[in-house]
Amino acid sequence: MARKKGSKAAEYIGRALEMPPGTMSKTCNMQLSGNREALVDGCRGLLEYSDECIRINAGNGIVKFVGRGLEIRSLSDTTAVVAGFILNIEFEM
Repeated sequence: MARKKGSKAAEYIGRALEMPPGTMSKTCNMQLSGNREALVDGCRGLLEYSDECIRINAGNGIVKFVGRGLEIRSLSDTTAVVAGFILNIEFEM
């Protein structure tokens, strides 16, 4: 897969500023709190929402959460918090 010129510059700037990998790119970052909560930073929208499946547009792919009692606890332009009993996380292209 070919990379855009801007992504290489963003990676360089991110390293120079000692930022976590992916912070300056169009990919999402996830932070998990066990299997009960996931913070998805860099989301581009919600694609599917039920108490057993949540799919989030993550820029260059889709993140799918499967579980029980799933809910979106918080949603903004770029961040989503998925809560519930998370059984599986899948990445779709």
